[in-house]
Order: sequence, then C-alpha cells, then structure tokens
Amino acid sequence: MLSWGNYWKENPKLFMKVMEKSTEYVAEQLEQHQLINHSTHLFDFGCGPGYLANALKGKITNYFGVDISAKYIEIAKEKCKENKEFVFRELHLEESVGSLTLIKQEGNLFDTIIILSVIQYFKKKEDVMELIENAKALLSSGGKILLVDVIENENGLWKDALSVMLHSIKKGYLFSFIQFMFRAKLSKYNSLRKTHQLFMLSRNEVFEIAASSGLKVTILPCITLQSSRISYCMSI
Repeated sequence: MLSWGNYWKENPKLFMKVMEKSTEYVAEQLEQHQLINHSTHLFDFGCGPGYLANALKGKITNYFGVDISAKYIEIAKEKCKENKEFVFRELHLEESVGSLTLIKQEGNLFDTIIILSVIQYFKKKEDVMELIENAKALLSSGGKILLVDVIENENGLWKDALSVMLHSIKKGYLFSFIQFMFRAKLSKYNSLRKTHQLFMLSRNEVFEIAASSGLKVTILPCITLQSSRISYCMSI
C-alpha cells in the first residue's frame, strides 16, 4: 500500500518547479532574519533534490543533507558537486529518524538543524517528538532546530495556493504553477491525500514537544510562501 514515505522515495516530479521556487524563498528569509550566516553548519532533514542546499551556496560554509530518496540524493550531489563541504546521504525509509543516532556517533554536530516541509507527512505527534529528540542530540552548544512549514489546520490551504500563485506571477513561473495545479488533481499525491491526510500540528502541541525535549521555542515570522503555515525555532 502506498504511503507518504514511499511516495517521496519514488522522487515524484510533480512539485519540482514550485518546490524549487518555494525553497529559494525560504533560503532568502533564513538569511534576512539572520537564522543562518556564513559560519553556519546546517543539517537538513528531508533535503529532497537539493533545492535548499543549492540556494544556500555561498551563504553558509557547511551543509549536511539527508533524504529517503536515493534519486533525490544523486540529484542533490550533482547540483553541489563543486561545494566540497556540502554532504548528502540517503536514509533508509524504515529507520529514517533512528538513523540520526548513527550520524551523531560519527561525531557530527550542527549549530542549526532545519526540518522543512516534512512534518505534514508524519503519522502522529509521537513521531514528531521522536524526531525532535533525535535531532536535539545532533545540536552543538547553543544550537537550534528550525521546524519550518507546519500545517496547523486546513483553513489556509486555498490561501496558501493563492500566495504561491502570486509569487509565480512575480517571479515568472506562472505556467509551471498552473501545470502543477492541474497535474496535482490527477496525481498520486491527490489520491494519497484522500486516504492519508496531511498531518497537522497545533501550536500548543509544538510547545509541548519542545518542552518534552527541554527546548525553548519561539514562533518565527512568516518565512514560507504558504502564508498560513507556521514555523518555529527550538533552541537549547
């Protein structure tokens, strides 16, 4: 049976252009709000085909991206082959969260961890708690976890589509956006959403998760194109 994990492991092309532009926007906002700088050592959980890494070239020094799709990892490596301090690794689908302990055992620590557009594909709050706890173990002293693009409820989904459309007009990829909207209706993604609803996490639940891991949490200004989505900074 198709699951969200298997769907993304198949590295679908449906979101490519829209995802790339949306991620570039996030990268701009991270820099603008001083959430990253040139000395940042960033860990990207769910890096996809390297859109964030590509957008952060020249803006940060060290980057470590992981994803469950082997094909996405290949694409990301090709995008950043000239950046020797940018590392990518495939995670096994069945143990993607647990695999973070292996990265810690290798001596890797990061001052910033970003979890971008990933939480909505989890099953329950306890899974998010496990991810945050494992991610915390990878933080260096004073480090932070950026939980970005969290869906709080369904009320803003059309508003989100409108905000992305307006950005596509401004940045010249409206045709790609229209293609995406049309194909999405006929896609496996749309079919899967009918059986596996996107996971939503309230602000109270995020604060509970942070407290359970001994982390302080603040709500970030809107750093995604999807204006109804919430982003958080969890810090030691």
